[in-house]
Amino acid sequence: MGELTRLRRLGERLLMIAASEDPGFLRPEPVALDRFTMEAFRKWMPTARRRWSLGRLDPVLVTADRERLVLAVDALLENAVRHTAEGEEIRLEVVRGRDGETARMIVADAGEGILPPELDRIFDRFRSGSQLGGTRGTGLGLALVRAVARAHGGEVRVHSAPGEGSVFELVLPVARPAAPGPAAAVPGAQPRGTPDARRAARSDALGAGSRPAYASGDPGPPGAGRTTVEEL
Repeated sequence: MGELTRLRRLGERLLMIAASEDPGFLRPEPVALDRFTMEAFRKWMPTARRRWSLGRLDPVLVTADRERLVLAVDALLENAVRHTAEGEEIRLEVVRGRDGETARMIVADAGEGILPPELDRIFDRFRSGSQLGGTRGTGLGLALVRAVARAHGGEVRVHSAPGEGSVFELVLPVARPAAPGPAAAVPGAQPRGTPDARRAARSDALGAGSRPAYASGDPGPPGAGRTTVEEL
């Protein structure tokens, strides 16, 4: 069963890496990276007897495919568990870049570290470094992390030395705030025109079959059901 599970995981990761260059690979949505990291921390903490810790958690919003991002972070944490022994530290952090354009999700461990010759090839497919206890991974986990990072317009970095642990950084672009539309209301400003004209304009803008919405305090036209903006 263990070998079947390993082969299934290998197949899934191969398909994911192969599909990562497809334009439709991602289904992006706003993701609060600090909360996402907390969720990953809570999920992984019971899985291995390590000294799990949270470092800095900057509030950062990224535009990402949550499902793909989960797979990439799971691969990083699986790698950290494999390269550490019981009681050694695994730390998660989120750090916003000084330029405000990028954010780094960091997975750091106090394990065995990576040999210098392996660092240049650590993200290649089917590359699996030295393992504790002689166990081996699929050799595709870190390749999957790189594929997901690049699909998001980011990258993955590693800093490591033998006996000093490893630090992996998943670098993602920060979501830009949406620009206000031309019809955005100015706080405190009063709409122009008579009440009847304003209601007519709203009806034209809504179109047939649409349900009108009125701001709090505006009962709407006679006989209309009142729906506040807060209820939508």
